[in-house]
Amino acid sequence: MNRIEVCSVVLAAGDSTRMGFPKALLPLGHGTFLGTILSRHRRAGLDPLVVLGSDHSLIRRRIDAGSFRSLHNPSPEQGPLSSVKISLPHVYHSSAFIIHPVDHPTVSVGTLESLASEHLQNRDCIILPRYLGKKGHPVLFPCKFYADLSDAPLSEGARFVVRNNRSSVLCVDVDDPGILINVDTPERYVELFGFPGLTSPDAGRPELDKALRIFRQLEKDLPRYR
Repeated sequence: MNRIEVCSVVLAAGDSTRMGFPKALLPLGHGTFLGTILSRHRRAGLDPLVVLGSDHSLIRRRIDAGSFRSLHNPSPEQGPLSSVKISLPHVYHSSAFIIHPVDHPTVSVGTLESLASEHLQNRDCIILPRYLGKKGHPVLFPCKFYADLSDAPLSEGARFVVRNNRSSVLCVDVDDPGILINVDTPERYVELFGFPGLTSPDAGRPELDKALRIFRQLEKDLPRYR
């Protein structure tokens, strides 16, 4: 059977305890983190699969359920690798897959295209994007390492496979600071994007305090929307 070339998995199962609100639904431009990521994957020619956690029903209601394929991770507290393992049976038909954490929402279409293109030239390599000498996300794993990901300890994450196969790791340089941008707290979100109703991303401390209060209220109200 011929394998399709590259597919992708978006990891969005975490409980977002530090953020206090599902990262997948955080506003970004005219959309959300997850909506932006899905759109860019499709523009790069990928068919993304999303792994969701305890907020799966809420996320599927807020983002058109027909617009993406998803799986449910019932134990997201086991870490991101647990979501990767759940996704593996659904990517075995591909020659490689890209793992994209939802808290890296600004990765460019060009970076996704570069990872997939590099795979066509180096089919047995784990491919990491690199910006100004720093490695980031997302990461491409070829099918050669699917079994390794399946067997890796949950506590170590996918990095366990990367560390144990350094000779197979290839870095591709990209002009994309988004590979390094990890948004996991309200403070980081406001620093990067501002907040609806705020005038600028670099607003002063009173504005930041206001945004954090809004986040806390969102956290209190969240059960009403589940």
